[in-house]
Amino acid sequence: MASAMVTTLLPIFVVYVLDEGVDKLGYIIALATFISYALRILFGYLSDKYQIVKPFVVGGYFISAVTKPLLAFSTSYTSVALL
Repeated sequence: MASAMVTTLLPIFVVYVLDEGVDKLGYIIALATFISYALRILFGYLSDKYQIVKPFVVGGYFISAVTKPLLAFSTSYTSVALL
């Protein structure tokens, strides 16, 4: 549910609250998509090689749960992109 809320509100937050342009929003979405697919490939390879899945899944959910509330403290599009 948190991911669905962030996905819906992130464009409004970046463009209207942070007063950044739509181009900056495009940078954020492109970077997030690239990192997402790169990490899927990396951790998919590692989970196949070492036959472990649970630590990667738990770690991913943990990072997601920690970074979503930190978006409220973002003051620029770069901090949003890093989170």
